Amino acid sequence: MKGYFCLVLILLSSLYSSAANHPYLYYLGIENGLSNNAVTSIYQDKYGFLWFGTYEGLNRYDGYRFQVFRNKLNDPASLIDNRIVCIQEDAHHNIIVGTKKGANLYHVATGKFSMIRFQHKKEIRNASYAINGLARDDRGNVYIATDGQGLLVYGKDETIAKQVLFKNGSTLSGSYHIKSIKTDRQKNIWLYIQEYGLCLYHPEKNQIIPLQDFAMDVQCIAPDNLGNIWIGNESGLYKYELSAKKLSPYSRHNGILLSNTVLDLSVDQDHKLWISTDGGGIIIYDIQRGKSTQLKSGKEPGMLTSSAVTTVFEDKDQRLWIGTLRGGINIIDKNKTRFKTINSTPFKASGLISNFILSFCEDQHGNVWVGTDGEGLSYWNRKDNLFTSYAHQPSKPNTLSNNNVAGMVRDEKNNLWMATYGGGVNLLNPATGNFQHYPCFNQVTGIMDKNAWSIYQDKFKNLWVGTCSDGGTYRLNTASNKFELFDAKLKNVISINEDKQGVLWMGTFSSLIRVDVKNKKHTFFKLNTAVRAIYEDKKGHFWIGTEGAGLLLFDRRTGTYKTWSQKNGLSGNAALNILEDDASCLWISTFSGLSRFTPANGQFKNFHEMDGLQSNQFNYNAALKLKSGEFLFGGIKGFNLFRPEQIQPHSIEAPLLLTDLEINNVPYEQDDSFEDKKSVFEVDKITLPYDKAVLSVGFAALEYSSPNKISYAYYLEGWDDAWNDPGINRTVNYSKLPEGSYRLRIKSTNAEGKWLQNERMLLIEVMPPWWRSYWAYVLYAIGFAGSIYIYLNHQKRQTALKYQVELAHLKVEQEKELNEKKLGFFTNVSHEFRTPLTLIINPLKDILNHNSQVDAKELTVVYRNARRLLSLVDQLLLFRKSDAENLKISKTDLVVFCKEVYFCFSQQARSRNIRFGFSSTAEHIDIYIDREKIEISLFNLISNAFKFSPDGSSIEMCIQEDEDAVEIHIKDTGSGISAEVGDKLFARFYQAREKNQSSQAGFGIGLYLVNKFIKQHFGIVSYSSTPGKGTDFRLTLLKGKAHFPGQLIHEHADETPVFLEELIAGHTDLPVRQVQEEVSNEISTDKPGILIVDDNEEIRTYIKQLFIPAYIVYEAASGEEGLAMVRSNMPDIVITDVVMRELSGVELCTKIKEDPHLSHIPVILLTSSSSAEIKLKGIEGGADDHITKPFDKDMLLARVANLLKSRSTLQNYFYNEITLQSDNSRVSKENKEFLEKCILITEKHLNDPDFSIKILADEVGMSHSALYKKVKTISGKTINEFIRYIKLRTAAQLFINSEHNVNQVAFQSGFSDIKYFREQFHKLFGLRPSEYLKKYRKPFAKGYKLNR
Repeated sequence: MKGYFCLVLILLSSLYSSAANHPYLYYLGIENGLSNNAVTSIYQDKYGFLWFGTYEGLNRYDGYRFQVFRNKLNDPASLIDNRIVCIQEDAHHNIIVGTKKGANLYHVATGKFSMIRFQHKKEIRNASYAINGLARDDRGNVYIATDGQGLLVYGKDETIAKQVLFKNGSTLSGSYHIKSIKTDRQKNIWLYIQEYGLCLYHPEKNQIIPLQDFAMDVQCIAPDNLGNIWIGNESGLYKYELSAKKLSPYSRHNGILLSNTVLDLSVDQDHKLWISTDGGGIIIYDIQRGKSTQLKSGKEPGMLTSSAVTTVFEDKDQRLWIGTLRGGINIIDKNKTRFKTINSTPFKASGLISNFILSFCEDQHGNVWVGTDGEGLSYWNRKDNLFTSYAHQPSKPNTLSNNNVAGMVRDEKNNLWMATYGGGVNLLNPATGNFQHYPCFNQVTGIMDKNAWSIYQDKFKNLWVGTCSDGGTYRLNTASNKFELFDAKLKNVISINEDKQGVLWMGTFSSLIRVDVKNKKHTFFKLNTAVRAIYEDKKGHFWIGTEGAGLLLFDRRTGTYKTWSQKNGLSGNAALNILEDDASCLWISTFSGLSRFTPANGQFKNFHEMDGLQSNQFNYNAALKLKSGEFLFGGIKGFNLFRPEQIQPHSIEAPLLLTDLEINNVPYEQDDSFEDKKSVFEVDKITLPYDKAVLSVGFAALEYSSPNKISYAYYLEGWDDAWNDPGINRTVNYSKLPEGSYRLRIKSTNAEGKWLQNERMLLIEVMPPWWRSYWAYVLYAIGFAGSIYIYLNHQKRQTALKYQVELAHLKVEQEKELNEKKLGFFTNVSHEFRTPLTLIINPLKDILNHNSQVDAKELTVVYRNARRLLSLVDQLLLFRKSDAENLKISKTDLVVFCKEVYFCFSQQARSRNIRFGFSSTAEHIDIYIDREKIEISLFNLISNAFKFSPDGSSIEMCIQEDEDAVEIHIKDTGSGISAEVGDKLFARFYQAREKNQSSQAGFGIGLYLVNKFIKQHFGIVSYSSTPGKGTDFRLTLLKGKAHFPGQLIHEHADETPVFLEELIAGHTDLPVRQVQEEVSNEISTDKPGILIVDDNEEIRTYIKQLFIPAYIVYEAASGEEGLAMVRSNMPDIVITDVVMRELSGVELCTKIKEDPHLSHIPVILLTSSSSAEIKLKGIEGGADDHITKPFDKDMLLARVANLLKSRSTLQNYFYNEITLQSDNSRVSKENKEFLEKCILITEKHLNDPDFSIKILADEVGMSHSALYKKVKTISGKTINEFIRYIKLRTAAQLFINSEHNVNQVAFQSGFSDIKYFREQFHKLFGLRPSEYLKKYRKPFAKGYKLNR
């Protein structure tokens, strides 16, 4: 502070000797947002904010804006009164405000005001009396001087103030008036109590000690730490010497020019007394030296805006804040006094003549000539700080020729040469003050060039002048004392300079010119911009200042240059003037400020009006370096004088604070949702609910000298990707932040643009909604776990239920499958019953109907099928017994038992020439079995071996004994079983569908019974088989009887059951006499062909006997074989059984009817079932008839004859179609379409000599043989006859419908031989062509139509 006040005193000391040299003082008032221009108190809090008390509320200032606090009607949380007297800060950094109506406490955290309360005896009262002063000690206690309630002590950690009672004699009173309160460096607390005088308060004793009663009104007091108390009132200033107890008035004879009321007193560290007066400004009195200076008010720059000063306050950065009445706030800032501004003073004749500066020139005495733009010339006597002005006076020829002084130069004779724009060149005689006018006449154009702009004297003392408006360049001829045109080519020269080599350089509005003074062979460098400054620095770098293209570093050898512009840091692209300081830095004036450029590192430092410059805009030519090293730069508001070496960086590191915080558009101070709320300046973490995550944060670096030079950046971690530049906006907004943790980081620069380490951070926690909160997730987890438990429990129940359902469904499916198999089983049984019945009923019917001798052959068939029926009935009984009977265990010699079974099949083996062998590893093997069930098992296995073994093969039955078991093997060399069958072979009703096996199918219960019976004996049945090579069935039975616990055992064998004999009898074939077929020796025959398809050989034989010899009979044992025979033999009719392996009768019928070559062949289905479903399938398959077994042979013969008769009807239809006769016969749609297609094709080729049977077959889409058979079947004709009949039909139509004669009709019908045509026509129609023509043409010519 000492240096600061010295600076102020220096400035003030020159105030009275300087026309316009005032300290840099700037103003803040209601225009800047201050609530009122009557400022009564100033205070700076801990954070750095400045608080201003006014007549109209409290103001907080952050360097950018004022926040105003006022009284609000009926709002107890607002300021109690707008008339502020004093401001102080408590230990918790809340603001205590003294007003005319009491003391308020401003809670920084909540933004609310509350009354200061104090303990008065036994009651609590509000400090509602006028407050005259506030003071704070180093312990954080605040002392409140009231007008009527005495001294109140507001303790550091207390919420209720304590009233200090004043002892007046023997009485203690709290009703006394304290007019002023101050503390000194010795921590004394000084009071001035009305009517009691100066007092001292001792906090330890809580006692007020009266010192001296002056019997006068006092406005303020101030201890000076030199043993004196200074007192101010309406009468002036007084000093009270504590040691001498002497009161002395201070006035003019003491060196203080004071005649006004003293409003405030303060003593600085240098023992200088600052006296704020009402009407006299500020008086600064040096207590030790006894001298004073004064800072007055006035209209001139740098003077106070009001003479009534209420307070002077020094902030932490040594700025002086001066509070005035009516004049707002005045600030003296040392950081803004680096540049001295000299400008015009309208109220003083000795001031600068104009603020629009164009040129400078220093004389030999160090004084400065100042050329202005339009106001003439000023001479500045720096010693006396006086200006002498010169201007053009039209009535006086020896005055300045024009007031626009664009350039000046002093010659070696100290004469001042001036280039004036509009007045040519002027020479000033300083001794006489007269001006001599030098015209510039252009001999080339014959025009007087008046617009002189640039003037320069080179090292050869040549004086050069450049003119504008296409004017030439002139040089002074000292001999003739005239300016002569140097070169007409050098036009519009606006800048001239000389480098160290003596080369003269000139600049124009578009080019840089290297002047050849001797030969006038100049070099032009086209720059396309105005060259305003030319300068070579100490290091030989050649710099060009341009208007619009920035600063150029020009290479004089190559003509190339490097550019520095605004984007590189230059304050503006118009580089008007260039000066170099002792540190080799270039100072460049522009239209946008002043730049200091350091070529060594390419860095710019820019200065502006806020740094103390006259303005941001400087002028052409207005720059000069004085002999003293000072720089002059002129602009539009005067000129600046400074020493470059004194322009030091402004290195104050301002604190960066959050100034505003709004959550969901609610200010932080007003948001009551925060617990333990801190001040917004100290808050470092906030937690937001998800639905209020709308955040607005204001911030500021408290830098009061150059706040607009501070740059900011912010970055929200967790949201932003990089640092953001807010520009001039010092508020950052984020809306709808999702839940999560964020960190808002804010940083700033200093006034020099350097980023500081003052980063401010705010942690932001956005809470999730309740349904996404921690406890919600805990509940979710519990709920989820419970749901999982319930779900698993439910799934467990569902699985059990599903298992039960599936089990029930499986049982249902099994029952359904079983029922289907049973249905199939009984269907097969019925089929098997009906087939033997057919072969029994019909022969017996023939015997009964014919009294002739009985044929033994027929009785043999009847007997064999009767035995077959008995066998089927026995199998059904066995199937029933397998479910109903228990085991009857008896001891049995297994070898003897198996031999008995073996001998039962020996006759069948001999009849079929099958090698049937028996072997055993032991002669006798005792075993416990149910003889009947084992006999049935062995029978089924051996009968299957015979069934599936061809004649001449071999079968073997062998017994092998082990220690604990006996194995019985039944081996054959039959067709074998495929590997895909597996254990399904033992399933109930399962029937293996193997090719090339016996046509006698079973019911699928034999092996099922074997497996069941053996398992009842706790044995095992298995097999191994190779398709085409045979099968080996293996029965494993346990020895002993331990495996039959609790079972009744018979030690003696029962009789052989009757079932075995019956089953054997059913499988014993009687000798069969072969049917002698009548063999025809005819090469061709017209007998109908009939195909019988049945897998039962006896049925085929019986049906065959019915149709021989009237038919040609073909036989097929399967559907596949039958289909092949239909395609190869083309029978006239097909009789097929429905139930057959692989391809059934219905499928065979369908394939025949779907084949266009075979579809005309009638099909009769034979079935054992009379169900409508079987008949419907047959009809859908295209069957022509349906006969149920057992059938009547006469019915079968009649059905066949009827179907063959329908084929004759088809042939008749063809004949009538050819002969054009009426016919009501009904034929199938397929046959009719076939006939019509063949007729159309033939008619299309009537005149085609190459038409042949092959062409007809190709177009119909059939082979030659198939076409022949179908045509023959339908028409009864060969293909050639068929084609000839169609041609004759066409001829008949031509005879009826045309006027052609016989020959013409014959040729048009495709006949080339007339005789042949006549013969064939007569053969078909029964009339010769001429007769046919006479008989039918006349009626038809009358319009009759043919009845077809």
